[in-house]
Amino acid sequence: MKKSTPSLILLLFVFSFCTPKNDLETTFDTQYGDLASQQKPGFAIGVIHQGEIRLSKGYGLANLAYQVPFTDTTVSDLGSVSKQLTTFALCLLEEQGKLSLNDTIRTYLPYLPAFGDSLTLHHLARHTSGLPDVYALLSLRGMADGDYVSQQFAPRFSSKIRSLGFLPGSQHMYSNTGYMLLAEIMGVASGQSFEAYMQQALFQPLGMSHTFIMDRQGEVFKNVASSYLATDEGYVEIYDNSTVQGAGGVYSTIPDMLRWLENFRNETIGSPATHQQMKEKTVLTGGDTISYALGITVDQYRGQDRITHNGSSAGYRSKLSYYPELKLGLIIKSNTPEIGYQEFMKMENTVLEALVPGLSPLKAPDAPTETTDWMPENLQVAEGLYYNKDLELTLTLTAKDGLLVETYTQSLGILSPVSENSFSNGFLTLEFMQGQPGTPVSFTLSTPRALNFRFTKMDE
Repeated sequence: MKKSTPSLILLLFVFSFCTPKNDLETTFDTQYGDLASQQKPGFAIGVIHQGEIRLSKGYGLANLAYQVPFTDTTVSDLGSVSKQLTTFALCLLEEQGKLSLNDTIRTYLPYLPAFGDSLTLHHLARHTSGLPDVYALLSLRGMADGDYVSQQFAPRFSSKIRSLGFLPGSQHMYSNTGYMLLAEIMGVASGQSFEAYMQQALFQPLGMSHTFIMDRQGEVFKNVASSYLATDEGYVEIYDNSTVQGAGGVYSTIPDMLRWLENFRNETIGSPATHQQMKEKTVLTGGDTISYALGITVDQYRGQDRITHNGSSAGYRSKLSYYPELKLGLIIKSNTPEIGYQEFMKMENTVLEALVPGLSPLKAPDAPTETTDWMPENLQVAEGLYYNKDLELTLTLTAKDGLLVETYTQSLGILSPVSENSFSNGFLTLEFMQGQPGTPVSFTLSTPRALNFRFTKMDE
């Protein structure tokens, strides 16, 4: 099939943006048109259907202090929507013969421990590596919103950990650490910096001229939205104070991301094998198939096949969905968690109901799960100081309507019993190695993105 040239795509986009207001735009204007007058942060949405742009517009404010509107050309952080851009560019390197996704990561990062001999690029890209997530680890160490997160944290920490959370390929655990390592690997394989390679291989060929990667702390981009968090006293600005690459850090506009969505349809860049590989679901070593593929989730929604991913960074939120059989794609990005996943789903349903006949009905939400309030009488024996040398972290456990877990700088919450030897608050889970908790001398700590860090009781 003859592929469209980037210049032709640009002409089509210029023409498409001149179309008059349609029913979909009118619907969004009615629902969100007063955000700016209410002095609220905002969002922008883009919809492309069978090669035609059906909506590309912003609502609310990109900057509250200067009353700057949030438009479709406003630049903002995509968060983890960036991951699909990383994996696609990774596959382009494989097309060029510069790497294979079956290569072990120590081929490119030989300073990593011996466990790297069992880890492949596939494991990193599919979140089946067993590497703990960088943000989960930093939160345990007391990281607060706005604290600096360096790209170099991933290779430095990964070079020091002694074991993985599980055998690579056997489980799925979301890990930004793995994607940060992918950025390092892609730099080695391409012979360029990660951003230089992404610009040359992906952004420039697709005409994404307003898409950037924050690879320097505090880097300034034109027309960028500030990010906000709502508090009882009003909105406060929160900062994307990081240089994380591969896992996130891509700043873009709606028109640029519509060009990316259109590449799913016309395959302007990338071989058919690359496009197919991107959508192949992950098969675990035990035989189970999960919906995560290469930087995207492949699922069904309202009876339609879908490719999707969400993103979050500081106050920025984003969502991308593409329906291959419908040739329908949408990208939404905001500068406040108030306009986050739940609101994005309402918007996605509005788009589907406006453009797609015969949709399956919405499903009712799942009923909440019940939790136990059982408490052992001898919980006080678990009190004390516990230390993990890999994290260089000390935790204090105190019996207080459950187990209160604290670092020297912050509380991590009160954990309730969920089994004979385990306690959890939905984020942290502690599993004692002895007793009920009996006379515990150690426990393993896990979060949804960091598993099995062993803490040993300190002599007091």
